[in-house]
Amino acid sequence: PLPAEDIGARLRACFGAGGLGLDLEEEPSGRLLFEGGGGHVTATLHPERDWTLLRISTSGWAAPVKRFVDGLP
Repeated sequence: PLPAEDIGARLRACFGAGGLGLDLEEEPSGRLLFEGGGGHVTATLHPERDWTLLRISTSGWAAPVKRFVDGLP
């Protein structure tokens, strides 16, 4: 039930400089790519009417990604 902007902010806080410290390598519209620690996290946001479809792929960061997704409303 979150807007794409809110999910993007949560992703940056969790995986970026203030969180796990991964580098935000790319941020084209609707996509964030974090790299570091020998792996990556790629999040693609697809805004719908009252919610956002979030697709995440990762290599080396499965446990933090799971915690992130489990913490979403």
